[in-house]
Amino acid sequence: MKHFRIFRVGLVCLAFLLGVLLLGSVSGRSMGQTVSWGTAIPLSPAGSFSWFPDITADRSGRVHVAWASGVPGFDAVVYTSSVNGEVWSPPNDVAAVAQESGSAATRPAMLVDPRGYLHLTFVDTKTLYYSRAPIWNAGSAAAWTDRQVLSGQQVAYFSRMAIDSKGVIHLVYTENASSVACMGCYHLYYRQSADAGETWSPAVDISLEQDGVAKPTLIIDSKDQLHVVWEGGQGGGLGQLPDPTTVKYAASYDGGVTWTKATAFSVIENPNLKNITLGIDREKRLVVVFWALPYDWLMYSVSEDAGRTWSAPAQISGVWGAAAVYKSNLDTYSMASDSAGNLHLIFVGRKAIDSKTVDVLDVVWDGQTWSSPTTIAEYEKDVPEWPRVAISQGNQINVVWFVRDEAHIWESDKGRYRVWYARGVSAAASEPAQIIPTFTPVSPTPTLEVSPPPPSPEVTPSEVNFPLNPTLRATENAPGGNVLYAEQDYLAVVVKAVIPSVLFLAGVVLIAFLRKR
Repeated sequence: MKHFRIFRVGLVCLAFLLGVLLLGSVSGRSMGQTVSWGTAIPLSPAGSFSWFPDITADRSGRVHVAWASGVPGFDAVVYTSSVNGEVWSPPNDVAAVAQESGSAATRPAMLVDPRGYLHLTFVDTKTLYYSRAPIWNAGSAAAWTDRQVLSGQQVAYFSRMAIDSKGVIHLVYTENASSVACMGCYHLYYRQSADAGETWSPAVDISLEQDGVAKPTLIIDSKDQLHVVWEGGQGGGLGQLPDPTTVKYAASYDGGVTWTKATAFSVIENPNLKNITLGIDREKRLVVVFWALPYDWLMYSVSEDAGRTWSAPAQISGVWGAAAVYKSNLDTYSMASDSAGNLHLIFVGRKAIDSKTVDVLDVVWDGQTWSSPTTIAEYEKDVPEWPRVAISQGNQINVVWFVRDEAHIWESDKGRYRVWYARGVSAAASEPAQIIPTFTPVSPTPTLEVSPPPPSPEVTPSEVNFPLNPTLRATENAPGGNVLYAEQDYLAVVVKAVIPSVLFLAGVVLIAFLRKR
């Protein structure tokens, strides 16, 4: 009987230690959803007119931001960048188009490739243009290549780019494709470039429907399969579709050669669906999120088989859209994954159904559940719109948006709209900044600079230029040498240290029990 009590005590100790390990594991997973957000700062100058920003980050950790702006007679793309998210290079117009038939939002979209090019698409009142520049000199208009026309003869508007593992750039964009069935309906077109933007394949209509298209999002998975979502309805001009609207998905499993027929997501009673965005979670599953009206819900759906089938849409609890305070057909949502595979959904909405404020919010999908919302910025009278997110160094969550001032929310010609930025640090592992070396251009192009230029004028004494030898902060890992651990790293160390003790104790208890029998 005594021996049995010893064995039972040993089992209890073993169960306790295993419980500690499991708790540490669960804590580590939930910590991956934790984000500490800094104070939002304006990027565009006071008194200027700035809206519809885009953001990306390169391997060195530098964050690149561009937005639509303009001055009398010209529509422009304004660009700035930062190494630390606190001090930024002087905002400068890197592209300008003459206003021949009125003004238009240039709607810039950016992509960084591993070789050190920053790729840019933008529009005027009719045409989609493309240009590129070395990332270390992207703030100089002279560094950008002569713009190429990528659209056809009709009016183009939205565009998005993504790059696959082979270095092929994939582009989707919207362009008017009027027909008897739908006058003014924009279709979704696809092109690709295998030589870093020098040449592009012919345009292919991948929507092939009578409905219009707006706000496409393009991502590429680990197998180089292409996935696109968009908002559908009758129209697409000036960035919006009149109600009713729906949201759709299409894929290419052969690198853009062929495309699946569009799949429409739906919920009970077929409400208006908008603002669809797309991401890939830690289990390599596709996750879509969209806005359902009139309920003002955020809905999500998951695909286990690369978009061939989808789960029934479900509501993200604890958050609502902004419709009860401010309903815009021009807004969008955005998602990106940190180094742990946690999907960060950035959107404009509310944390309570009776809230009178409109916030820029972050909710995180860990592969099983959505976190509670975290406020990035809060507004009571002014209105935020068009948030975009990019991850740098694995755990730096970089978000931009623009704000409509209360006096001119719907009067863009009189408004003083500004672009804002905030950085959050997630509990995911930090990745070391990488040096991006100088390179030889893909082909001789006079406007490309192939070595870093002299230092540019500084915004403040603390501003740094392109980090050939990046200075690491306390939250970043150094490549080799001393490694700075975050809290979840210590949990992993504790778990690894306890395992041998657990096994040893279990062995001692088992041997003692067998010897006394």
